[in-house]
Amino acid sequence: MIPEHRSAGSGDGRSANTAGDARCEARARRLEQRAELPRIAWSAAEFAEMVGLSADCVRELLRNGEIPATKFGQQWRIADSYVQQVRGGGPNRPVTA
Repeated sequence: MIPEHRSAGSGDGRSANTAGDARCEARARRLEQRAELPRIAWSAAEFAEMVGLSADCVRELLRNGEIPATKFGQQWRIADSYVQQVRGGGPNRPVTA
């Protein structure tokens, strides 16, 4: 249970709680909005799990250019459009295994 916060000089602490509740509600709304944003990229580990390969195998395919992706620092990011293509198994489905 979260302890009730009381501001100095307020008899029952309601004004401090109300402000804290409003901040929590605002944060919750921002998190919900983020959850509604479309996914634009996947990590190598997420992609590996999705297609049933090891993360090392996927990283090797990324390094060899067999999976189109962009590297940001040390992290590979695979475009969601490619992931959806692989999931859908359309005519251009890549052979990754």
